[in-house]
Amino acid sequence: MGKIVDAVKKISNLPGSKLFLPLLLVGLILLVCGRYVKNISLPKEKQTAATTSYTEQEERLAGILTGIDGAGEVEVMITTKDKTSSVVVLSTGAGDPIVGIKLRQAVRTAMQTDDKNIKIIKKQS
Repeated sequence: MGKIVDAVKKISNLPGSKLFLPLLLVGLILLVCGRYVKNISLPKEKQTAATTSYTEQEERLAGILTGIDGAGEVEVMITTKDKTSSVVVLSTGAGDPIVGIKLRQAVRTAMQTDDKNIKIIKKQS
């Protein structure tokens, strides 16, 4: 401890040391505190980015599905849990079994997911 005090005394006699010592102290404090503080994330920003990504993906998929003959008006909701995407499709044409099959095939291909993760529902017109 005596060596540290001697070093501080020597440094304090140097020109510009009045600015150096406080900066050194602040740096040491930040270094020590940094070891105890984990990465701090901003959940709202992360959630907003994820929501934006899902919204764009949902809109793209809905646009594709709307192009299927007989699908009519289409809405899409995508959820992801444990790296597995689930998709809900509301379509005015989903009451027709052929349209339902085409919608399911398109979703399965576009989302690379299993049929069990896809729900096709007839939308009220």
